[in-house]
Amino acid sequence: ELFIYVYFPQGGVSNLSVQVMENKKSIAKTSVRLSHLTNDSLLVGLMTDSPSAYNAIADIQLKNGFTRLAQLQPTDMPEQPQGWESLDVIVISGVDTGVFTSAQKDALKIWVAEGGILFFSFCPKWQATTAGLNDILPIDISRTVTTIDPPEVESYTNEAILPGEEFILAVGQLQPKTQILAEQNGHPLLVQNQIGRGTIYFFAADPSLAPLSNWEGMTDIYEYLFNFQPPQPGWANGRWDTYTSNEALATISELGIPSILFVCGWLAFYIAIIGPINYFILHML
Repeated sequence: ELFIYVYFPQGGVSNLSVQVMENKKSIAKTSVRLSHLTNDSLLVGLMTDSPSAYNAIADIQLKNGFTRLAQLQPTDMPEQPQGWESLDVIVISGVDTGVFTSAQKDALKIWVAEGGILFFSFCPKWQATTAGLNDILPIDISRTVTTIDPPEVESYTNEAILPGEEFILAVGQLQPKTQILAEQNGHPLLVQNQIGRGTIYFFAADPSLAPLSNWEGMTDIYEYLFNFQPPQPGWANGRWDTYTSNEALATISELGIPSILFVCGWLAFYIAIIGPINYFILHML
């Protein structure tokens, strides 16, 4: 397999043909049909063994554009961050991330840092799901607990879950700077950690299991998280404040301009080397 990175202008191209040539003869070829999305649309990659459990994401309402879901496999992901740029959100659950190569992991981290949203969801196969990405997860899962208390998600949805429903939650040690967004019976249900301009979420329950599998409130949660734009640092907009930058550089003594005597001394030494000293050495030789 060979990943080919091709940039296209917006619209205009609906089919792509790729050929392998040998001695000016085509020995293999394939065609791909392309679908174009506007910048206002939301493209969500589902890297999960139960994609139907996340159909609620397709119901996210956008001001402009629409939401499109794409089924992915860990082995499908490129090793260059440019290959991830089309995706706005990646949902990971129930797949073995231990198969990620180091280059794929680095590409994923860069994609998140540049503004991507990574959503991890708990599942019975959580050991395999977290195997390759433990270093960026907001939580280090150690065990599961069972609770029947309804989750505290009033900030995200008005859809209530009746008490008495049994939940299986993942619990563990939260990583530094992790923010708890929702709890359930004292256990973190939804947490987040920010990397650069992007965000990593961890949902401690399994949306594919009852009662969440038939709960309409999950759409509201997805819509809030995937549309939310956290405050960005000043460097995120790519602008350079010349005055402030010069002031900052001026405070670093190591970056000071050398004295005129120091510069003139080195110039005189250089001229002497390439002039009379060089002449006498060559004359002696």
